[in-house]
Amino acid sequence: MDNLIINLEPYADEDEFENFKFMIKEEFTPHVNKVVNVKGKDLTWAKLTGSKTFYLLNPMDIVTELVPRNTDFTYRMEKVGKMKYKVASSNHDGTEYYDIHLTNGLSDEEIVRMELSDDLIGEYNE
Repeated sequence: MDNLIINLEPYADEDEFENFKFMIKEEFTPHVNKVVNVKGKDLTWAKLTGSKTFYLLNPMDIVTELVPRNTDFTYRMEKVGKMKYKVASSNHDGTEYYDIHLTNGLSDEEIVRMELSDDLIGEYNE
């Protein structure tokens, strides 16, 4: 990983984990409320592929939405473009790989406009 920006090594101690959380917050606080699109491969012991989309409500969601809970893990993140990342995360099931792309999603104003236009279309069709 050439553009490694965050790295949590195996068997990290408490200070290393706090530093990891700090680095995640530094990188992802500006992206809170953006849409996170994830494609994953080699997921779980069955080596599945899949995708997931979620809103980033907390910077640590970029970890907690992907990594299995209640297990030790490693987490290596590389920045590969504007709002694009690659992650390799290992746990007891093996190493899982994620391609992450953040998008702006819709602003509150855009959501209100969409709701208003839906209401107007509904009234017109009645």
